[in-house]
Formats: sequence, C-alpha cells, structure tokens
Amino acid sequence: MKKILTFALTLSISASTLSFAENLKEKVCVVREQFSDSSKKWIKKNAEYLRQQGFSKESKFMEKIDGNTFGSGFVYVAPDGTNYIVTNRHVVSSCEKASVQFEQEDGSYKTYNNLKVLASDRDLDLALLSFPKGENPFASGMTVSSRSVSDGEEVWSAGFPGLGAEPSWQLGKGTVTNATTRIKALVDPEVSTLIQHSAPVDSGNSGGPLLRKNASGSYEVVGVNTWKVSFRQSTNISMPVSSLKKFIEKATSAPAPQSLDKRISAFTKELKEDEVSCSKIEKFLSKKYVGKSGTETFAYVMRNSSTADYAYTSASFAEYPLSGFYAALAVDIKNTLTKDDFAKNCKIVKPQQLDDGSYSVELINGKTIYYTLWSQQAEAEGSSWCIDSIGEGKYSESNELKEKQKAESKKAEKKSQNSKKRNSKKKQTKK
Repeated sequence: MKKILTFALTLSISASTLSFAENLKEKVCVVREQFSDSSKKWIKKNAEYLRQQGFSKESKFMEKIDGNTFGSGFVYVAPDGTNYIVTNRHVVSSCEKASVQFEQEDGSYKTYNNLKVLASDRDLDLALLSFPKGENPFASGMTVSSRSVSDGEEVWSAGFPGLGAEPSWQLGKGTVTNATTRIKALVDPEVSTLIQHSAPVDSGNSGGPLLRKNASGSYEVVGVNTWKVSFRQSTNISMPVSSLKKFIEKATSAPAPQSLDKRISAFTKELKEDEVSCSKIEKFLSKKYVGKSGTETFAYVMRNSSTADYAYTSASFAEYPLSGFYAALAVDIKNTLTKDDFAKNCKIVKPQQLDDGSYSVELINGKTIYYTLWSQQAEAEGSSWCIDSIGEGKYSESNELKEKQKAESKKAEKKSQNSKKRNSKKKQTKK
C-alpha cells in the first residue's frame, strides 16, 4: 500500500566547491506556493474545522501550508527557448501558481512570481512550472543527462534545505547505492524505478536536482530529489532522468483529446478490481471536489474506517494535508461504490451535458443510483475528465447539481411561457 512506510518528502546537502555552488545558484531555486486571499481563507476555515472535530495535530499542520513552506527546483529550457521550472508535485500540490527565488552573490534573492503549475504527475511526484506568457529570463537551463546512473557513481544533491526556518543553499556529495531500486510504497515499479543514493538530504531539498559530472567536468541532471527514508542511514530517493524526460515531453506536448466515456469506464474498471487501489481512484478526483468535500470526508474516514484505510489516509495527510483529503475521498468512494458489489454490476447511463460544459453521469445497479458530475481538468497527460461530486439518488449530495437542475427547469419554463406569449400575440394580430 502506497504511503504507509515512513518516508520524508524532503531533501538536502553539504558543502562543496565554491565556484560550482555559485554557478548552480543561477539555475537552482527556492520554490514557494502562492495563495490567493480566498485560498488562505479556505485553509484557515478547514484548519479550524479540523480543530473543532478534535484533530488538533492535523489542524496545526494545515495552518502551516499558506505559503510559509518551501522546496527546491531548477531551470529547464526547452529546445524552442521556453523556460520552465522542474520541482516535485508535493511542493506545489495545493496551489495553481508559485514563486521562485534565485540567490544572488550578495545574498539577496531574485524573485519571479505567478508561475503557473503547468502539469503535475501524482505517480512520479513531479511538477512543471511555466513563467507568465512571454517571459523567458534564462538563455539556458540545467543540462539533462542522456544516460542513467550506475551503482557506485558519485552524485551531488543541490537545493535549499531549511536552516532556522529559512531556505539555505547547500550542495552535498554521495554515491548511488542502488541505481534501479523498486519501492512499491512510493511508485509502482511498472511506472518507474528509483535512484537510491547517499547524498545528504534535509527538508526543503524536495524538487532539487541530483547531479553528476560528465566527461568534460560539467554537471548534469540525472534525477530529481524527492524522498528521504527516515528509518535508515543515508538512504535517499530520487526520480530518475528517464522518467523526468517522459514527464516533460508529455507536459509540453499538445494533449490528445480524451473521451469522457473511456474515462468513466476506466474509473468503474478500477472499482471492479478484487483489491481496489485508492491511489488510482485519487487520479479521478478534481481539486474542486477535494476543496469542497475533502475535509469533512477526512474527519469521517479517520473515525469510521478500517485500520488499513485509516493508516492510508493518515499517512497521506502526513505527506501533505491535501494528499490526505484526496486519500479520504478515495477511501470513501471505494467503500461506498463497492458495497454489495455495486460497482461490479453497475450500468453507466449516457452522460448528460449541463450548461457549464460538465456532465452528469448515472451509475445504476438495480434500484440503487449514484450520480456523478464530471468536468475537464488540466493534468500531466493532457485534458482529463475528473469527478466533481458523487451522490446517491438524484443530486442528493450535490447542491450544485440541484441548483443547476432548478435553473435549467426555470429556463425551460420561461422559454415555454415566452413561446406561448408569442403565439398568443400572433393570433391576436391575425384577428
């Protein structure tokens, strides 16, 4: 089960050659989430809700995500000159925009604001940030290696781990101890293997580059620092460059149109498995759904779920609050839609389009009906259909759908009345 083992989503470093450190600072940065006033209010509101529900520890943890946390990242420049920042998904998982800071020679920071979270991948824990339209401040980025690492190779981790609650530049040297480690609790081995190395790591290095020297003595990216194993000495985990390249290619390519029907079928297929994967169910949930229902569902699941579901949800929240809300909704959906084999034998009724472009989709098994609301979301794979709400019985748990239904009914009624008035006027004119 993913996320149950104790891994710290952090990374760090120690000292090295000064001239190299100065050059790296031009391309390695601090990454911070940017929150709007409404987002800050949402965080405060839900932190207070958790406190009232008796989750004081979780409440305090959530209060810390309003822009005070930070990670690392590095510059990637595409062949066409477009500038991007590579980082970890968990560094920017709560926001749609971020700021990046580059340390200058005098110790000050050059800051770029309003970078968009262009794409993120939940499996690989990678994210790609794009600068505001037309802004390409870097002529070149970090060199991304064309070959993977081998056991025993020397590597360096670079980034800005925290020191006194503030980011502090560090560069550390280590060795690749397992070039193709497989850790199912973190990433499905069929999706990607991982790099295990001993370059020192600490909180704040998440998203920074794992580096090695090439034949010319320059440094190149061979991975992205992502996890630290807390119960072993000098055991740190990075996403390999092969997976990074595939992610960037997907994120910067024109997305292929996706069929809503296929997306719904994929969702129900996951629910028909003998062992339903909550981490896979999470991929079908929209941020809107999580923002609206995640906190209350989290409190419910933490009180009423099985030991395994509790552990999964709790560990996800410890990774990041929003991850905990995704996990709770996935657990609740799994338990609800698999009850009495509902999902295994349900039928999908043709999607009905609503005025805003979203679709209402019925899942029916006998006399039981669940209504799901789907809308398009920006994902790493392109434009994907995601679930905005699920309710048993027609719109019973979706106030939005109720309002839309009422609005559509009123609209149709008004249209009918106007039509009758026009017909009445025509008759009077003829007389």
